[in-house]
Amino acid sequence: MRSLKGRGLLGPKASDCSLSLLTFLGWFMASGLKKTSQLNTTILHTLKASYLSHRPDTENMKLKFKEEHYLENRCMRSTEIRNKYPDRVPVTLEKVPRSNIMDVDRREYLLPTDLTVAQFMYIIRKRISLPSEAPMFLFVDQVLPTTSATMGALYEESKDEDGFLYVAYSGENTFGFQKGPIQTQP
Repeated sequence: MRSLKGRGLLGPKASDCSLSLLTFLGWFMASGLKKTSQLNTTILHTLKASYLSHRPDTENMKLKFKEEHYLENRCMRSTEIRNKYPDRVPVTLEKVPRSNIMDVDRREYLLPTDLTVAQFMYIIRKRISLPSEAPMFLFVDQVLPTTSATMGALYEESKDEDGFLYVAYSGENTFGFQKGPIQTQP
């Protein structure tokens, strides 16, 4: 995991902070404000507490694919796929529990190694008809990958022992959406 993070392919851990919190903290530190100020400390603690109460629980997430298929079968299947399609990676996509985003109709993908995370996110958005203003986050090993990372690089660094790359997706209720699945107008 370190080598991938060191190359800038993986971002912050999902359990540490959200993208919006990171953006604010980056601005906060760059603005030259004193970090020791009581007001600034209170703001940071409030933001962190707010995020921690709404963050997706990817750490305790039970993967349905793993529960439905024995390890030996998953290993054989991924080996067959990699032998037959060496320029593709087997990816299993699952929604984070209690996420406010719709379920995807398909959870297994065979993706080109040069496909970027951003392109994969676009595919997912189209499959669930998610509006462009609605947020969506992907997690690989509880980490937000950078959108410029290729699926091949993520696969090599984060594939599971069974040979599949497990990706979780989630949305956040930060833009005024109602709780529950996000619906689109027909």
